Amino acid sequence: MNSQQDARQTDAKYAKQQFAFPDARRQATLVAELNGCAAPPSSLCLKLGAAAMGVSRIASDFHGAFSGVPGRHGRTHWLAGRHDDVVRTVNADVDYKFIDNEGVAADLQDAIRSGPGFTNAWLVVHLNDPAGARASLAAVGSLHGAREIAVILVLVAPAGVYVARYPNTATALDSLPQADLLYALPAGRADLAMIASGICLNEVMLAGTVPGDDPAEVRVVAWYDLSRPSRTDSMPAGSAEAIARLSQPAPPAISFAGGSIIQIGAGGLGCWTAFGLAAETGARLHVFDGDGIEESNLNRQVLLVRGRGGMKADVIAEELRDFDPAGEYTGAVQFVREKADLLRFMDIPANGPPLAVIAVPDNNLARVVGSEAACDAGVAYAQAGTGAVGGQASVHPPGRACYACACGPAAATDGASAAGGNSCSRVAADSVVCSNMVLAGVLLSELREGLSGRQPRNLRFAGDGAVGNKLVRMVTVTEPCPHVASNVVAR
Repeated sequence: MNSQQDARQTDAKYAKQQFAFPDARRQATLVAELNGCAAPPSSLCLKLGAAAMGVSRIASDFHGAFSGVPGRHGRTHWLAGRHDDVVRTVNADVDYKFIDNEGVAADLQDAIRSGPGFTNAWLVVHLNDPAGARASLAAVGSLHGAREIAVILVLVAPAGVYVARYPNTATALDSLPQADLLYALPAGRADLAMIASGICLNEVMLAGTVPGDDPAEVRVVAWYDLSRPSRTDSMPAGSAEAIARLSQPAPPAISFAGGSIIQIGAGGLGCWTAFGLAAETGARLHVFDGDGIEESNLNRQVLLVRGRGGMKADVIAEELRDFDPAGEYTGAVQFVREKADLLRFMDIPANGPPLAVIAVPDNNLARVVGSEAACDAGVAYAQAGTGAVGGQASVHPPGRACYACACGPAAATDGASAAGGNSCSRVAADSVVCSNMVLAGVLLSELREGLSGRQPRNLRFAGDGAVGNKLVRMVTVTEPCPHVASNVVAR
Protein backbone atom coordinates (compact mmCIF):
# COMPACT_ATOMS: atom_id res chain seq x y z
CA MET A 1 0.00 0.00 0.00
CA ASN A 2 1.49 3.37 -0.98
CA SER A 3 1.51 6.53 1.12
CA GLN A 4 -1.48 8.06 -0.67
CA GLN A 5 -3.59 4.97 0.05
CA ASP A 6 -2.44 5.06 3.70
CA ALA A 7 -3.52 8.70 3.96
CA ARG A 8 -6.94 7.99 2.43
CA GLN A 9 -7.56 5.13 4.86
CA THR A 10 -6.46 7.29 7.81
CA ASP A 11 -8.82 10.05 6.69
CA ALA A 12 -11.69 7.56 6.39
CA LYS A 13 -11.00 6.05 9.81
CA TYR A 14 -11.44 9.37 11.63
CA ALA A 15 -13.98 10.95 9.27
CA LYS A 16 -16.97 10.52 11.60
CA GLN A 17 -15.35 12.16 14.62
CA GLN A 18 -14.04 15.36 13.04
CA PHE A 19 -16.81 17.53 14.50
CA ALA A 20 -16.10 16.54 18.10
CA PHE A 21 -12.43 15.48 17.95
CA PRO A 22 -10.73 17.17 14.99
CA ASP A 23 -7.37 15.91 13.76
CA ALA A 24 -5.40 18.83 15.18
CA ARG A 25 -6.56 18.09 18.75
CA ARG A 26 -6.35 14.31 18.27
CA GLN A 27 -2.74 14.46 17.08
CA ALA A 28 -1.79 16.68 20.04
CA THR A 29 -3.35 14.33 22.62
CA LEU A 30 -1.49 12.20 25.15
CA VAL A 31 -3.39 9.91 27.55
CA ALA A 32 -1.22 8.66 30.41
CA GLU A 33 -2.46 6.23 33.05
CA LEU A 34 -1.27 5.43 36.56
CA ASN A 35 -2.40 2.79 39.07
CA GLY A 36 -4.07 0.72 36.33
CA CYS A 37 -3.17 -2.52 38.12
CA ALA A 38 -5.79 -1.64 40.76
CA ALA A 39 -8.57 -1.61 38.16
CA PRO A 40 -7.74 -3.98 35.26
CA PRO A 41 -11.16 -3.78 33.48
CA SER A 42 -11.04 0.02 33.52
CA SER A 43 -7.45 0.09 32.31
CA LEU A 44 -8.27 -2.16 29.36
CA CYS A 45 -11.39 -0.18 28.42
CA LEU A 46 -9.52 3.12 28.65
CA LYS A 47 -6.84 1.89 26.24
CA LEU A 48 -9.32 0.29 23.85
CA GLY A 49 -11.26 3.53 23.57
CA ALA A 50 -8.22 5.81 23.38
CA ALA A 51 -6.67 3.68 20.65
CA ALA A 52 -9.91 3.57 18.66
CA MET A 53 -10.30 7.36 18.66
CA GLY A 54 -6.68 7.69 17.55
CA VAL A 55 -4.97 9.72 20.27
CA SER A 56 -1.33 10.28 19.40
CA ARG A 57 0.17 8.45 22.39
CA ILE A 58 -0.88 6.24 25.31
CA ALA A 59 1.46 5.76 28.29
CA SER A 60 0.77 3.47 31.23
CA ASP A 61 2.28 1.78 34.28
CA PHE A 62 0.03 -1.29 33.80
CA HIS A 63 0.42 -3.44 30.74
CA GLY A 64 -2.14 -6.19 31.14
CA ALA A 65 -1.61 -9.93 31.08
CA PHE A 66 1.72 -11.20 29.81
CA SER A 67 0.31 -14.73 29.73
CA GLY A 68 -3.44 -14.59 29.29
CA VAL A 69 -6.01 -17.39 29.34
CA PRO A 70 -5.76 -19.44 26.12
CA GLY A 71 -8.54 -18.76 23.62
CA ARG A 72 -10.44 -21.21 21.45
CA HIS A 73 -7.39 -21.88 19.25
CA GLY A 74 -5.01 -22.45 22.16
CA ARG A 75 -3.46 -18.98 22.04
CA THR A 76 -4.17 -15.86 24.07
CA HIS A 77 -6.77 -13.67 22.41
CA TRP A 78 -5.51 -10.17 21.75
CA LEU A 79 -8.08 -8.65 24.14
CA ALA A 80 -6.64 -10.74 26.99
CA GLY A 81 -3.00 -10.05 26.19
CA ARG A 82 -0.46 -7.29 26.70
CA HIS A 83 -1.87 -3.81 26.44
CA ASP A 84 0.73 -2.62 23.95
CA ASP A 85 -0.47 -5.40 21.64
CA VAL A 86 -4.10 -4.44 22.32
CA VAL A 87 -3.40 -0.85 21.30
CA ARG A 88 -1.46 -1.93 18.22
CA THR A 89 -4.28 -4.26 17.14
CA VAL A 90 -6.97 -1.61 17.49
CA ASN A 91 -4.98 1.18 15.86
CA ALA A 92 -1.41 1.01 14.58
CA ASP A 93 -1.39 4.83 14.37
CA VAL A 94 -1.17 5.10 18.18
CA ASP A 95 2.17 5.05 19.98
CA TYR A 96 2.40 3.16 23.29
CA LYS A 97 4.91 4.00 26.02
CA PHE A 98 5.74 1.99 29.14
CA ILE A 99 5.89 3.75 32.51
CA ASP A 100 7.98 2.03 35.19
CA ASN A 101 6.44 2.11 38.67
CA GLU A 102 9.87 2.92 40.10
CA GLY A 103 10.48 5.79 37.70
CA VAL A 104 7.06 7.33 37.17
CA ALA A 105 8.19 10.95 36.94
CA ALA A 106 11.10 10.32 34.56
CA ASP A 107 9.11 8.01 32.26
CA LEU A 108 6.11 10.33 32.13
CA GLN A 109 8.34 13.29 31.41
CA ASP A 110 9.99 11.35 28.59
CA ALA A 111 6.57 10.36 27.17
CA ILE A 112 5.55 14.01 27.09
CA ARG A 113 8.78 15.57 25.85
CA SER A 114 9.54 12.99 23.15
CA GLY A 115 6.23 13.61 21.41
CA PRO A 116 5.13 16.04 18.71
CA GLY A 117 4.08 18.70 21.23
CA PHE A 118 1.23 17.47 23.41
CA THR A 119 -0.94 20.50 24.02
CA ASN A 120 -3.76 18.19 25.19
CA ALA A 121 -2.01 16.02 27.79
CA TRP A 122 -4.02 14.07 30.38
CA LEU A 123 -3.15 11.88 33.33
CA VAL A 124 -5.81 9.32 34.37
CA VAL A 125 -5.29 7.96 37.89
CA HIS A 126 -7.34 5.04 39.25
CA LEU A 127 -8.53 5.40 42.86
CA ASN A 128 -9.23 1.74 43.67
CA ASP A 129 -5.92 1.80 45.55
CA PRO A 130 -6.07 5.33 46.99
CA ALA A 131 -2.69 5.00 48.74
CA GLY A 132 -1.08 4.01 45.45
CA ALA A 133 -2.86 6.86 43.67
CA ARG A 134 -1.59 9.32 46.27
CA ALA A 135 1.98 8.03 45.93
CA SER A 136 1.81 8.22 42.12
CA LEU A 137 0.49 11.78 42.15
CA ALA A 138 3.16 12.81 44.66
CA ALA A 139 5.85 11.34 42.38
CA VAL A 140 4.46 13.11 39.33
CA GLY A 141 4.26 16.35 41.30
CA SER A 142 8.05 16.58 41.11
CA LEU A 143 7.92 16.48 37.34
CA HIS A 144 8.92 19.70 35.61
CA GLY A 145 5.84 21.11 33.94
CA ALA A 146 3.46 18.81 35.86
CA ARG A 147 1.10 21.73 36.44
CA GLU A 148 0.34 21.69 32.73
CA ILE A 149 -0.94 18.08 32.83
CA ALA A 150 -4.65 17.88 33.48
CA VAL A 151 -5.66 15.04 35.81
CA ILE A 152 -8.70 12.78 35.89
CA LEU A 153 -9.32 10.77 39.05
CA VAL A 154 -11.53 7.79 38.36
CA LEU A 155 -13.03 5.18 40.66
CA VAL A 156 -14.87 2.11 39.36
CA ALA A 157 -16.06 0.00 42.29
CA PRO A 158 -18.76 -2.69 42.45
CA ALA A 159 -21.16 -0.06 43.83
CA GLY A 160 -20.68 2.55 41.13
CA VAL A 161 -18.56 5.10 39.26
CA TYR A 162 -16.91 8.42 40.10
CA VAL A 163 -14.99 10.66 37.67
CA ALA A 164 -13.50 14.05 38.57
CA ARG A 165 -11.32 16.45 36.61
CA TYR A 166 -8.48 18.58 37.99
CA PRO A 167 -6.36 21.22 36.25
CA ASN A 168 -3.07 19.85 37.62
CA THR A 169 -1.50 17.21 39.88
CA ALA A 170 -1.39 19.47 42.96
CA THR A 171 -5.16 20.03 43.09
CA ALA A 172 -5.79 16.33 42.44
CA LEU A 173 -3.43 15.31 45.25
CA ASP A 174 -5.06 17.77 47.66
CA SER A 175 -8.45 16.14 47.03
CA LEU A 176 -7.40 12.74 48.35
CA PRO A 177 -7.85 11.76 52.01
CA GLN A 178 -4.87 11.44 54.30
CA ALA A 179 -2.92 8.21 54.36
CA ASP A 180 -4.53 6.89 57.55
CA LEU A 181 -7.99 7.12 55.93
CA LEU A 182 -7.11 5.23 52.75
CA TYR A 183 -8.38 1.72 51.97
CA ALA A 184 -8.45 -0.30 48.78
CA LEU A 185 -11.67 -0.99 46.86
CA PRO A 186 -12.19 -3.94 44.50
CA ALA A 187 -12.47 -3.16 40.81
CA GLY A 188 -15.94 -2.87 39.31
CA ARG A 189 -17.35 -4.94 36.44
CA ALA A 190 -16.68 -4.36 32.75
CA ASP A 191 -19.98 -2.51 32.22
CA LEU A 192 -19.10 0.01 34.93
CA ALA A 193 -15.56 0.25 33.54
CA MET A 194 -16.99 1.18 30.15
CA ILE A 195 -19.06 3.99 31.68
CA ALA A 196 -16.10 5.48 33.51
CA SER A 197 -13.54 5.06 30.72
CA GLY A 198 -15.90 6.54 28.14
CA ILE A 199 -16.48 9.59 30.34
CA CYS A 200 -12.72 10.00 30.91
CA LEU A 201 -12.12 9.99 27.15
CA ASN A 202 -15.00 12.38 26.61
CA GLU A 203 -13.16 14.86 28.85
CA VAL A 204 -9.96 14.28 26.90
CA MET A 205 -11.90 15.07 23.74
CA LEU A 206 -14.07 18.02 24.81
CA ALA A 207 -12.73 19.67 27.99
CA GLY A 208 -12.35 23.39 27.48
CA THR A 209 -14.08 23.39 24.08
CA VAL A 210 -17.66 23.64 25.38
CA PRO A 211 -18.94 27.17 26.17
CA GLY A 212 -18.96 27.66 29.95
CA ASP A 213 -16.56 24.77 30.64
CA ASP A 214 -13.42 26.20 32.25
CA PRO A 215 -10.61 23.60 32.29
CA ALA A 216 -8.94 25.47 35.16
CA GLU A 217 -11.80 24.55 37.49
CA VAL A 218 -12.02 21.40 39.59
CA ARG A 219 -15.09 19.50 38.47
CA VAL A 220 -16.89 16.26 39.32
CA VAL A 221 -18.07 15.18 35.89
CA ALA A 222 -19.79 11.87 36.60
CA TRP A 223 -21.42 10.05 39.52
CA TYR A 224 -23.29 6.74 39.20
CA ASP A 225 -24.32 5.07 42.46
CA LEU A 226 -26.08 1.70 42.29
CA SER A 227 -27.13 1.95 45.93
CA ARG A 228 -29.38 4.94 45.15
CA PRO A 229 -32.67 4.44 43.27
CA SER A 230 -32.04 7.51 41.12
CA ARG A 231 -28.34 6.59 40.49
CA THR A 232 -27.13 10.11 39.72
CA ASP A 233 -28.31 12.47 42.47
CA SER A 234 -26.45 13.66 45.56
CA MET A 235 -23.02 13.89 43.95
CA PRO A 236 -20.04 13.71 46.32
CA ALA A 237 -18.17 16.91 47.05
CA GLY A 238 -14.83 15.33 46.19
CA SER A 239 -12.70 12.21 45.97
CA ALA A 240 -12.56 11.49 49.70
CA GLU A 241 -16.36 11.38 49.95
CA ALA A 242 -16.65 9.33 46.76
CA ILE A 243 -14.21 6.71 48.07
CA ALA A 244 -16.14 6.45 51.33
CA ARG A 245 -19.54 6.14 49.65
CA LEU A 246 -18.48 3.64 46.98
CA SER A 247 -16.80 1.47 49.60
CA GLN A 248 -20.29 0.33 50.62
CA PRO A 249 -21.37 -3.10 49.31
CA ALA A 250 -23.10 -3.14 45.95
CA PRO A 251 -26.66 -4.51 45.76
CA PRO A 252 -26.62 -8.20 44.76
CA ALA A 253 -27.03 -8.58 41.01
CA ILE A 254 -27.29 -11.42 38.53
CA SER A 255 -24.54 -12.42 36.16
CA PHE A 256 -25.08 -12.65 32.41
CA ALA A 257 -23.02 -15.86 32.37
CA GLY A 258 -25.13 -18.72 31.04
CA GLY A 259 -28.00 -16.43 30.07
CA SER A 260 -29.13 -16.00 26.47
CA ILE A 261 -29.27 -12.53 24.91
CA ILE A 262 -30.52 -11.50 21.46
CA GLN A 263 -28.89 -8.32 20.14
CA ILE A 264 -29.92 -6.17 17.18
CA GLY A 265 -26.89 -4.31 15.82
CA ALA A 266 -23.14 -4.91 15.82
CA GLY A 267 -21.90 -1.35 15.31
CA GLY A 268 -20.47 1.23 17.70
CA LEU A 269 -22.84 0.41 20.56
CA GLY A 270 -23.20 -3.26 19.68
CA CYS A 271 -19.46 -3.94 19.84
CA TRP A 272 -19.32 -2.57 23.38
CA THR A 273 -22.45 -4.30 24.70
CA ALA A 274 -21.15 -7.57 23.24
CA PHE A 275 -17.73 -7.02 24.81
CA GLY A 276 -19.34 -6.29 28.19
CA LEU A 277 -21.34 -9.52 28.03
CA ALA A 278 -18.36 -11.63 26.98
CA ALA A 279 -16.13 -10.11 29.67
CA GLU A 280 -18.17 -12.02 32.29
CA THR A 281 -17.38 -15.28 30.43
CA GLY A 282 -20.01 -17.88 29.64
CA ALA A 283 -22.64 -15.65 28.02
CA ARG A 284 -24.87 -16.80 25.14
CA LEU A 285 -25.27 -14.06 22.55
CA HIS A 286 -26.89 -14.03 19.10
CA VAL A 287 -26.30 -10.88 17.03
CA PHE A 288 -28.35 -9.67 14.05
CA ASP A 289 -26.71 -7.22 11.65
CA GLY A 290 -26.76 -7.13 7.85
CA ASP A 291 -24.02 -4.53 7.47
CA GLY A 292 -20.47 -4.89 6.25
CA ILE A 293 -17.36 -3.39 7.87
CA GLU A 294 -16.06 -0.11 6.48
CA GLU A 295 -12.97 1.93 7.33
CA SER A 296 -15.11 4.68 8.90
CA ASN A 297 -16.38 2.16 11.48
CA LEU A 298 -12.97 1.56 13.02
CA ASN A 299 -12.75 4.66 15.23
CA ARG A 300 -15.26 3.07 17.62
CA GLN A 301 -16.18 -0.53 16.64
CA VAL A 302 -13.30 -2.21 18.44
CA LEU A 303 -14.35 -5.84 17.93
CA LEU A 304 -14.31 -5.39 14.14
CA VAL A 305 -10.77 -4.05 13.66
CA ARG A 306 -9.45 -7.39 12.33
CA GLY A 307 -12.40 -7.93 9.99
CA ARG A 308 -12.05 -5.24 7.31
CA GLY A 309 -14.21 -6.19 4.35
CA GLY A 310 -16.19 -8.79 6.31
CA MET A 311 -19.72 -8.77 7.69
CA LYS A 312 -20.20 -7.37 11.17
CA ALA A 313 -22.32 -10.18 12.61
CA ASP A 314 -19.87 -12.86 11.44
CA VAL A 315 -16.76 -11.03 12.62
CA ILE A 316 -18.08 -10.10 16.06
CA ALA A 317 -19.25 -13.68 16.71
CA GLU A 318 -15.88 -15.09 15.64
CA GLU A 319 -13.94 -12.65 17.83
CA LEU A 320 -16.05 -13.40 20.89
CA ARG A 321 -15.89 -17.17 20.43
CA ASP A 322 -12.11 -16.89 20.51
CA PHE A 323 -12.07 -14.38 23.38
CA ASP A 324 -14.48 -16.38 25.57
CA PRO A 325 -14.45 -20.10 24.74
CA ALA A 326 -16.83 -20.73 27.66
CA GLY A 327 -19.61 -18.76 25.96
CA GLU A 328 -21.76 -19.27 22.87
CA TYR A 329 -21.64 -16.53 20.24
CA THR A 330 -23.47 -16.62 16.93
CA GLY A 331 -24.36 -14.06 14.30
CA ALA A 332 -26.92 -13.63 11.54
CA VAL A 333 -26.03 -11.45 8.54
CA GLN A 334 -29.52 -10.03 8.43
CA PHE A 335 -31.27 -6.72 9.02
CA VAL A 336 -34.18 -6.92 11.48
CA ARG A 337 -37.24 -5.55 9.70
CA GLU A 338 -40.11 -7.32 11.48
CA LYS A 339 -40.60 -9.05 14.80
CA ALA A 340 -40.95 -12.44 13.09
CA ASP A 341 -37.20 -12.25 12.36
CA LEU A 342 -36.57 -12.45 16.10
CA LEU A 343 -39.47 -14.72 17.09
CA ARG A 344 -38.41 -17.40 14.61
CA PHE A 345 -35.03 -17.55 16.34
CA MET A 346 -36.65 -17.71 19.80
CA ASP A 347 -38.97 -20.53 18.69
CA ILE A 348 -36.07 -22.88 17.92
CA PRO A 349 -36.06 -25.28 20.90
CA ALA A 350 -32.27 -25.26 21.23
CA ASN A 351 -32.26 -21.50 21.62
CA GLY A 352 -35.09 -21.17 24.13
CA PRO A 353 -36.41 -17.88 25.47
CA PRO A 354 -33.70 -15.26 26.01
CA LEU A 355 -33.10 -13.27 29.16
CA ALA A 356 -33.52 -10.12 27.12
CA VAL A 357 -33.55 -8.47 23.72
CA ILE A 358 -30.97 -5.69 23.30
CA ALA A 359 -31.53 -3.22 20.46
CA VAL A 360 -28.58 -1.04 19.48
CA PRO A 361 -29.21 -0.34 15.78
CA ASP A 362 -29.11 3.04 14.06
CA ASN A 363 -32.87 3.45 13.46
CA ASN A 364 -36.00 3.53 15.56
CA LEU A 365 -37.89 1.04 13.40
CA ALA A 366 -35.59 -1.77 14.51
CA ARG A 367 -35.97 -0.62 18.12
CA VAL A 368 -39.75 -0.84 17.91
CA VAL A 369 -39.56 -4.26 16.23
CA GLY A 370 -37.25 -5.49 18.99
CA SER A 371 -39.59 -4.14 21.64
CA GLU A 372 -42.60 -5.87 20.09
CA ALA A 373 -40.75 -9.20 19.95
CA ALA A 374 -39.68 -8.86 23.59
CA CYS A 375 -43.30 -8.08 24.58
CA ASP A 376 -44.52 -11.18 22.75
CA ALA A 377 -41.91 -13.37 24.40
CA GLY A 378 -42.42 -11.84 27.84
CA VAL A 379 -38.75 -10.95 28.27
CA ALA A 380 -36.86 -7.78 29.16
CA TYR A 381 -35.97 -5.25 26.49
CA ALA A 382 -33.13 -2.72 26.50
CA GLN A 383 -32.18 -0.14 23.90
CA ALA A 384 -29.72 2.70 23.46
CA GLY A 385 -28.80 5.29 20.88
CA THR A 386 -25.87 7.70 20.66
CA GLY A 387 -24.49 10.70 18.83
CA ALA A 388 -20.99 12.11 18.87
CA VAL A 389 -21.28 13.68 22.33
CA GLY A 390 -24.23 12.01 24.06
CA GLY A 391 -27.12 9.60 23.92
CA GLN A 392 -29.66 7.71 25.99
CA ALA A 393 -30.44 4.21 27.22
CA SER A 394 -33.65 2.68 28.55
CA VAL A 395 -34.59 -0.70 29.98
CA HIS A 396 -38.12 -2.12 29.89
CA PRO A 397 -38.85 -5.12 32.17
CA PRO A 398 -41.47 -7.59 30.90
CA GLY A 399 -45.02 -6.37 31.45
CA ARG A 400 -43.96 -2.79 32.11
CA ALA A 401 -44.12 0.16 29.70
CA CYS A 402 -42.46 -0.86 26.42
CA TYR A 403 -40.41 1.27 24.04
CA ALA A 404 -43.53 2.31 22.09
CA CYS A 405 -45.20 3.38 25.37
CA ALA A 406 -42.23 5.57 26.24
CA CYS A 407 -41.63 7.10 22.82
CA GLY A 408 -45.05 7.09 21.18
CA PRO A 409 -46.18 5.74 17.81
CA ALA A 410 -43.98 8.19 15.88
CA ALA A 411 -40.92 6.26 17.05
CA ALA A 412 -41.54 3.56 14.43
CA THR A 413 -41.15 5.95 11.53
CA ASP A 414 -38.64 8.45 12.91
CA GLY A 415 -35.64 8.45 10.59
CA ALA A 416 -36.11 4.94 9.22
CA SER A 417 -38.11 2.93 6.72
CA ALA A 418 -38.86 -0.75 6.52
CA ALA A 419 -36.43 -1.11 3.63
CA GLY A 420 -33.72 0.96 5.27
CA GLY A 421 -32.14 -1.78 7.32
CA ASN A 422 -29.84 -1.15 10.26
CA SER A 423 -26.84 0.14 8.36
CA CYS A 424 -24.18 2.60 9.52
CA SER A 425 -23.35 3.25 5.86
CA ARG A 426 -26.77 4.91 5.46
CA VAL A 427 -26.36 7.25 8.42
CA ALA A 428 -24.21 10.37 8.12
CA ALA A 429 -24.21 11.28 11.82
CA ASP A 430 -20.89 11.92 13.56
CA SER A 431 -19.79 9.08 15.83
CA VAL A 432 -17.08 8.89 18.50
CA VAL A 433 -16.26 5.95 20.73
CA CYS A 434 -16.79 7.78 24.06
CA SER A 435 -20.59 7.93 23.94
CA ASN A 436 -20.76 4.33 22.66
CA MET A 437 -18.79 3.13 25.69
CA VAL A 438 -20.83 5.11 28.21
CA LEU A 439 -24.27 4.13 26.91
CA ALA A 440 -23.34 0.48 26.35
CA GLY A 441 -22.17 0.33 29.97
CA VAL A 442 -25.31 2.05 31.25
CA LEU A 443 -27.53 -0.28 29.22
CA LEU A 444 -25.89 -3.44 30.60
CA SER A 445 -25.77 -2.13 34.17
CA GLU A 446 -29.42 -1.10 34.18
CA LEU A 447 -30.50 -4.30 32.40
CA ARG A 448 -28.75 -6.23 35.15
CA GLU A 449 -30.70 -4.20 37.72
CA GLY A 450 -33.99 -5.03 35.99
CA LEU A 451 -33.17 -8.73 35.72
CA SER A 452 -32.24 -8.72 39.43
CA GLY A 453 -35.77 -7.65 40.31
CA ARG A 454 -35.09 -3.96 40.95
CA GLN A 455 -36.39 -0.95 39.05
CA PRO A 456 -33.99 -0.02 36.25
CA ARG A 457 -33.42 3.65 35.47
CA ASN A 458 -33.43 5.32 32.07
CA LEU A 459 -30.40 7.58 31.73
CA ARG A 460 -29.03 10.15 29.33
CA PHE A 461 -25.38 10.98 28.74
CA ALA A 462 -24.75 14.70 28.14
CA GLY A 463 -21.13 14.66 27.06
CA ASP A 464 -21.13 18.33 26.09
CA GLY A 465 -22.64 19.53 29.36
CA ALA A 466 -20.68 22.44 30.85
CA VAL A 467 -21.65 21.88 34.49
CA GLY A 468 -22.99 19.10 36.71
CA ASN A 469 -23.22 15.37 36.32
CA LYS A 470 -22.93 14.23 32.70
CA LEU A 471 -25.13 11.24 33.54
CA VAL A 472 -28.70 12.54 33.74
CA ARG A 473 -31.76 10.60 34.89
CA MET A 474 -34.69 10.53 32.46
CA VAL A 475 -38.32 9.72 33.19
CA THR A 476 -38.82 6.02 33.89
CA VAL A 477 -42.36 4.84 33.08
CA THR A 478 -43.40 1.99 35.40
CA GLU A 479 -47.07 1.47 34.43
CA PRO A 480 -48.20 -1.85 32.88
CA CYS A 481 -47.81 -2.02 29.11
CA PRO A 482 -51.12 -1.97 27.16
CA HIS A 483 -49.44 -3.57 24.13
CA VAL A 484 -48.60 -6.89 25.79
CA ALA A 485 -51.99 -8.56 25.57
CA SER A 486 -52.67 -7.46 22.00
CA ASN A 487 -49.22 -8.57 20.85
CA VAL A 488 -49.54 -12.02 22.38
CA VAL A 489 -53.01 -12.50 20.86
CA ALA A 490 -51.71 -11.40 17.45
CA ARG A 491 -48.89 -13.91 17.60
